[in-house]
Amino acid sequence: MKSIIEILQYRAEDSPDTIAYNYIDLTGNITSITYGTLLTKTILYASYLKSKKIHKGDRCLLLFPQGISFIISFLACNWIGAIPIPLNIPGRNKPLFKWEKIASDANPVSIITTPSQKDFITTTLTPSSILSSLPVLAIKEDFLTKKNDSPSPDTIAFLQYTSGSTGAPKGVMVSQHALINNLKETKKLFSFSKESKMVSWLPFYHDMGLILGILQGLYSQCPVYLMSPADFMSHPLLWVEIITKYKGTHTAAPNFAYELIADKLSDKSRKNYSFASLERAVCGAEPIHLSTMVRFQEIAASYGLKDHVISPGYGLAEATLVVSSHTVSQPVKWLEVDKKLLLENTVSKINQGILNDTKESTLKKEDFSSYLVSNGHCIDNHTITIRDPETGILSPPQQIGEICFSGPSLPTGYWNNPKVTSTTFIREITTIPYIKTGDLGFLDSDNTLYVTGRIKDLIIIRGANYYPQDIERTAFSCNENLRTDGAAAFSILKEGQEKVILFQELTRSGIRTPDYKLWEQHIKQEIIRTHGIILESIFFIPPMHIPRTTSGKIQRSKAKSMYLNNEWKKIIHSYTRQPPLYTATDITSQAQLEQCITTLVAEQLGVSEQSLKYNTPFIELGITSMMSLLIKDTLENILDIPIPSTTLFNYNTIPLLSQHLYQLKEQTVTNHIPITTPEENYDHYSEQELLSLLEKELND
Repeated sequence: MKSIIEILQYRAEDSPDTIAYNYIDLTGNITSITYGTLLTKTILYASYLKSKKIHKGDRCLLLFPQGISFIISFLACNWIGAIPIPLNIPGRNKPLFKWEKIASDANPVSIITTPSQKDFITTTLTPSSILSSLPVLAIKEDFLTKKNDSPSPDTIAFLQYTSGSTGAPKGVMVSQHALINNLKETKKLFSFSKESKMVSWLPFYHDMGLILGILQGLYSQCPVYLMSPADFMSHPLLWVEIITKYKGTHTAAPNFAYELIADKLSDKSRKNYSFASLERAVCGAEPIHLSTMVRFQEIAASYGLKDHVISPGYGLAEATLVVSSHTVSQPVKWLEVDKKLLLENTVSKINQGILNDTKESTLKKEDFSSYLVSNGHCIDNHTITIRDPETGILSPPQQIGEICFSGPSLPTGYWNNPKVTSTTFIREITTIPYIKTGDLGFLDSDNTLYVTGRIKDLIIIRGANYYPQDIERTAFSCNENLRTDGAAAFSILKEGQEKVILFQELTRSGIRTPDYKLWEQHIKQEIIRTHGIILESIFFIPPMHIPRTTSGKIQRSKAKSMYLNNEWKKIIHSYTRQPPLYTATDITSQAQLEQCITTLVAEQLGVSEQSLKYNTPFIELGITSMMSLLIKDTLENILDIPIPSTTLFNYNTIPLLSQHLYQLKEQTVTNHIPITTPEENYDHYSEQELLSLLEKELND
């Protein structure tokens, strides 16, 4: 079969009554759809799209909450040859830069969503002339159609836009041919079968959520159990509950999710969960940390997790999805290497081991060494090569270079961007076509892949990509005393998490008339507002002190190396984020609790406490749903009481929240029955606000 539509038709004809997808909400309610019904609804909706003058080759933005309606819409676009572009729903009152740039690049003819989201999306996009000009279509099933012509292998199945950048997002053109080949090899790699059960909370607009979380189930004819990523963030153990209840065999998530679940399951009193059915737990989409894998393996083993289930892998949109990972028979290896030499792209091995034989207590603190986790072998019928980033010459084993990938899973290139396509998707007469991933790594003597860094300084936080130049531009645009093009942003690993560091040059007038605290607040506030990132540290330095190449380009890797090796000599002013130091014993009055909440809110917004308007609703202050969950979880730890996830929505100002929580605290202390907070309808809040960062821990 040459297309995802042919597979859908075959499944519906061969097994019309077999369940294809199940969507489970926070209360445990399950909505299911069979292959037969899925085909019928796809045909009906495809006809509706045709009636709205959407034709073959037209691009459509898919702005959906998690649910089966997205799957129908995605397949309906494929049915008529339109090109779907899965995106997250913009948050209320948030910048629309990314969506505007994608719309300018792809020139879509419409936006497609659900009836319940149509009014919200229309209102949210009103400030943007380019987005508000697009018709917003709500999914309907009121039409009939004749049998379609099956898409040809070179037809574009969808555009996958690279996430996180406010600069110039690029749409990867994933053809039917590339998609089917990646699904085929991924099925073999992870041993999917009709008896498998995939459990996924990953966002549909993320390539791993779309291809591994949704389409692999259709390809392998195995049922898929889906949940909302917003529900995962507010109730992480729901993921484990679904695996337990429905005996899930396969799942996938970024590193932070396994760390979060390990934290939640470290309480040995939780006895109702089981990982015994799991056969593959794929880890990817962000840097993989050995400490997380070892900790999850140890804790999950007490809940029935078998050996060799965890499968770290490597992939990217420019390869359709999966490049490499581990089969059941391939052990996950790790290396301990010299940290300073690794920053210089040299592998100096100190120690090595196997994940299943490693205990958390034996791992060193990564002060002078770094641990590298193997990403397995390349998928079948494809090839990984390591090349010198400058010359393109092949590198020998154990030598770090640029990871390159070739094979039938290669997409066509970037939409409407031949220049960048030609520098990333290499098609030379002297070699087979391959992509330059922009990532650094090496192959060992067994052809096992290790990823060591990123050539292009890409910052990955909780699976979302951020270009440092975008963060830098936001920073130096905050104030005229901050030197234009005089910033360097990079990420470091701290306490098992990726944190963002910013070095910013001052102008000479800024040095003469300093107002460091004000500029610091401006930067923190704008970075949070524009990118949703909380900076770990800010350093102000004199002009012309950022390391640059001879051509004037900023050397972020050198700036990072200087930071890690304490080699920065002239730091004028520095800020490092400090967690609020409050405990339950510190809170003896409502006024003290109000001060504690004020501190937490100001910290999330990157503003001074004095600038906060106490009676202004949190959402108007700029607190997103993600931020509210971080505040909620921190307050739970401080007060040592359970707080429902919707509390900040129901008690939506600082005074209201402090009054409610202080009453709750006092009643808990005196052994009264705690106040039960009514659950609020989440439809009023953008699910994607919960997903913008995919935070590793709710109390980060």
